[in-house]
Amino acid sequence: NIVPALAESWEIADNGKDYTFHLRDDITFHNGETFEAEDVVTTWEAGKDPLNAYAYIFEEVENIEIIDDYTVVVTTKEIDALFMTTGFVSSLYGMYPSDYYNEVGFEGFEEHPIGAGPFKFVEWVKGERIVLEAFEDYYEPGLPKLDRIIFRPIPESATRLAAVQTGEVHIAPRFVAEEVGQLDGHPDVDVITYSNDRSYYIAFNN
Repeated sequence: NIVPALAESWEIADNGKDYTFHLRDDITFHNGETFEAEDVVTTWEAGKDPLNAYAYIFEEVENIEIIDDYTVVVTTKEIDALFMTTGFVSSLYGMYPSDYYNEVGFEGFEEHPIGAGPFKFVEWVKGERIVLEAFEDYYEPGLPKLDRIIFRPIPESATRLAAVQTGEVHIAPRFVAEEVGQLDGHPDVDVITYSNDRSYYIAFNN
């Protein structure tokens, strides 16, 4: 089910292409900016920039009209029954604070992103770690549940396996079956398995 987040509610027009979103008025970005309708437009314009690898997702929208500070009408190019589940609308992509984005641009934003989620960006050491800390003004009560998160890229599978076994890292995804066998029965490790229909492959760029 699609549930509200930054938008409290929405209506879809009879033409199937106009979506009116009523935004929350109590959202604050990590840099102190207030989330408003202008930020939705900024996010759309930044998203469809050719610099963005996922620009095609944002190109589905033909226009965004600001009705007031907390109301926008998003118009799609075609009728799309799945539009509410796409990256631009759903939680896959966050909103950009207009003032900050206009100041630093696309590449500057990539280097130091600012959002309104439960964790704020602290540090990115390329190839080593990304550090996030809890955002004290996050709008959902009781969240986040952690003070700090560190993402570490560990390309070597055996090194990642050892890091889990020693407790150096708390969560590591996508082990192969042989490695899972080594973790089964470990007193300090929970192995979680689930069905997945996703395919991974390597393709030639022709």
